[in-house]
Amino acid sequence: MGLIGGLMSATGPLSVTLLTPAFPVLIEVFSTSSQIVTGSVTMFFVGFATAHLICGTLSDGLGRRNVGVAFFSLYVLAGIVLFLVQSIEALLWARLLQGVGASAGISIARALARDLFEGQQSARVVNIMYIVIGTAPAIAPILGSVLLIFFGYRSLFALMILHGLAIIAFLIFLIPNSVKVDMQRLRFRLLIRNFCNLLGSRDFMLSTLAISGVSGALYGQAAIVPFLLMSELGLTPYEFGLIMLVHAGFHIAGSFSAKFWLGRFEASKLVPLAQTTIAVSAVWLFIAMMSIPPSTFNVIGPLSLAAFGAAHSYPTFITAGFRDFPQIAGAAASFVGFMQMGTGFAVGLVASLIGAPAVALGLVVATSLLIASFSGILWFLPKSLFKET
Repeated sequence: MGLIGGLMSATGPLSVTLLTPAFPVLIEVFSTSSQIVTGSVTMFFVGFATAHLICGTLSDGLGRRNVGVAFFSLYVLAGIVLFLVQSIEALLWARLLQGVGASAGISIARALARDLFEGQQSARVVNIMYIVIGTAPAIAPILGSVLLIFFGYRSLFALMILHGLAIIAFLIFLIPNSVKVDMQRLRFRLLIRNFCNLLGSRDFMLSTLAISGVSGALYGQAAIVPFLLMSELGLTPYEFGLIMLVHAGFHIAGSFSAKFWLGRFEASKLVPLAQTTIAVSAVWLFIAMMSIPPSTFNVIGPLSLAAFGAAHSYPTFITAGFRDFPQIAGAAASFVGFMQMGTGFAVGLVASLIGAPAVALGLVVATSLLIASFSGILWFLPKSLFKET
């Protein structure tokens, strides 16, 4: 379940990073500008983010497997259109639909983890998912470059199609049908009451803020760091790619470290050190960007430290957030995913309004990390939610 859930959750990041090496080729093939080709990423994330609140909620009433198969079928269909398109306009709209289909990956994988596992076991499964989520986007650009060289840009869409078909096969043949179809769960008033219950839950909201604060910082920095490192610090695209690979390496290393400690301690016991690490990274980033001339080390160092620390508390917060809502795990997963994407969008938007990349990184990204750190510590203070029975 950890491996399959990880592959489902990694569908969105994989679909974005796999295609990035082909951007120059797409500009030439479709005789368009770099801004329009880059807009394909925006279109994907628009579909990805807006569908988050829908797919998980639907899975509470229509069943995880049914909704997962439907959304990933849309993902495959969009991939086929992308493989065949002859115009940039068609490519952009197909990427929007592909983003909608990919949105089911994270929401349904997390809901399945809640349906099938509890407590420490659930934390271990989520940790495996996190390892896959971190690894896939790191190797995707390399894989995309190899496929592009030997088979052309259409091979990238072919790989996405195969990925979607594999997920559909996993859902049909390997994943148990954990939720029965019950249309009563989709009544409008009940849905509103369910979301109000989520908003009113201290444990759920604190764990969600702890997750989305880090995710928002790490997603939002993508709108800042490339300009800071390449435009202001003079790194080449190749050097920038290597630096980001190192950053991804810390993300993966943190997940493997968490896997080691989860075999020896209750998941919640990793929270204090993890959240302290995130707070240290926020302070480091603020001081480095506001009072010291920026350097590559002082940009990537605190961001990598935050990713490493977050990997140790992420399984705890995902499990804890869904603990009290077994009947609406899909809606809870959708809300968490929406908060993650929404925070990333907000961080990127505020950073663009500030303009100066170093100042934006030191103020906006650091603030998002501090919110994550303090929310996680507040969640931890009253009690441990992972007592072994």
